[in-house]
Amino acid sequence: MCTLEKRGSLYILTLTGAGDEHRLNPALIAAIRSCLSQIKSEISRSKSPPPAALITTAEGKFFSDGYDVKFADSSPSPLQTKIYMDAQLRALVSDLVSLPMPTIAAVTGHASAAGFILAIAHDCVVMRRERGFLYMSELDIGLVIPEWFVKMVNAKIGSPAARRAVMMRAAKVTAQMGREMGVVDVVAEGEKGTVEAAVKGAEELLKKGSNGEVYGENRKVFLKEVLEVIGAVDGVELDGRIRLKKAATVLMNRKLITVSIQSANFSGVFLALQNKIRGRMVDHGPLNGKWSQERVPSMFLVAVSGL
Repeated sequence: MCTLEKRGSLYILTLTGAGDEHRLNPALIAAIRSCLSQIKSEISRSKSPPPAALITTAEGKFFSDGYDVKFADSSPSPLQTKIYMDAQLRALVSDLVSLPMPTIAAVTGHASAAGFILAIAHDCVVMRRERGFLYMSELDIGLVIPEWFVKMVNAKIGSPAARRAVMMRAAKVTAQMGREMGVVDVVAEGEKGTVEAAVKGAEELLKKGSNGEVYGENRKVFLKEVLEVIGAVDGVELDGRIRLKKAATVLMNRKLITVSIQSANFSGVFLALQNKIRGRMVDHGPLNGKWSQERVPSMFLVAVSGL
């Protein structure tokens, strides 16, 4: 699923399995977060940790092909599983943003949708020239891009025209195109060469000898707007509970329903949706919050944002 290798001051996290699309399901996200936790633990045990850097890469033709929708659809509660995966990815991105060291994504294959977001959640992107696209596929597959995805893209791509190409035209961005857009920092040759270029870039960063904690705090300031959106999720616990700080917006058959919940059981939120929203007006939900009064034709969930 993934491995963590230590090379001197470099940590190399690899999504394993050459024939794998590295789709982001709960197991893979948890494995990546476990690796990041291990890195933080090692750093925290040292009174004066030396400068370090993280490189994330993947085996095979995919860096990550996004959320594991097939896994979610085959689960007993597909809607809950999809939102749970989104909450987990938020937590993973938060982990990356707070990591006290520079981070580099060595993208050796396709990075689509949530996989795109995982790649650009790193400080730098090194991408293979001859294989792979950065691709926000939501438009092509009929989904609404989550707000926090948009915030991340806006933070990492400065050109409005480039952002429109990525999000409103679902452009399949090659390494060279990404370099021109500013989302790719280095274009490299071959799978091995891409990882080597990432290692070289990390070593150059480490020569500055920057304090890791200061680096991480500066990153939090730089990505403040992203963290504010991600902050709608206070934390996801192992028992499946979720805490929401902000209102959650659910798009159903092109109708918006706003749910304001201070604290609730994760499954309870969606049980309430299933029980309360079936083509009729809804008023107050049972979870210490309020549903906006909105008529919804059916229970078909098109997309979710703000969760």
